[in-house]
Amino acid sequence: MVSVIIIEDELDTAETFSNVLMMKGIQVMDIQLNGEKALESYKEFHPDVVLTDIMMPESDGFDVIKKIREFDPEAKIVCVTADVRAETETNLIEQNASAILYKPYNIDEVVKTINDVHDGIMELS
Repeated sequence: MVSVIIIEDELDTAETFSNVLMMKGIQVMDIQLNGEKALESYKEFHPDVVLTDIMMPESDGFDVIKKIREFDPEAKIVCVTADVRAETETNLIEQNASAILYKPYNIDEVVKTINDVHDGIMELS
């Protein structure tokens, strides 16, 4: 079973996302509501994949990627965002995000992406 942590600033969204992922066979180890505690959560739970929102107050998804990559350059990080600007996608590719999912998302696509990233099948370029 693939394990994940979720970094999402909207509690209802994070809890719904978590519940649906668990029903689909993904183990959700932790939820953080901003990027400030993402690295602590990563260190504590060692998830197979990190799911992070990009646009969050205090510490955004770009900070999450940077902090986790400094600790573990091989971390698998899937970014979930409503921001479809080309500059955002370019920035995520430059920061070596493993995959990008755009909101609104299809949960089966999310599960497939998590599994593909976990299995090393998917790579952004």
